Amino acid sequence: MSQIQIPDTLLQQIEAAGLTGSAVDEFVQQAVCEKLNWEARREEFRRISSRVREAMHDKGLTEEEILADFDSFRHKMHEQSGE
Repeated sequence: MSQIQIPDTLLQQIEAAGLTGSAVDEFVQQAVCEKLNWEARREEFRRISSRVREAMHDKGLTEEEILADFDSFRHKMHEQSGE
């Protein structure tokens, strides 16, 4: 099994939270898993954003046109709801 070094100040914060022994290991493993999941979601967002940008470009649309269209749609929805 690999070993990872954690700065003493960080370990002290973990222990101050009341975690000791194997609970520290479990806490760190869970934190790493959460961070990896977050990174995966961020990469998926970038991939989708890139595809959307390419599709907009292929259709000759600008960001300003898309934002104006969205704003117009939002105003129509607001008017229809009676707010």
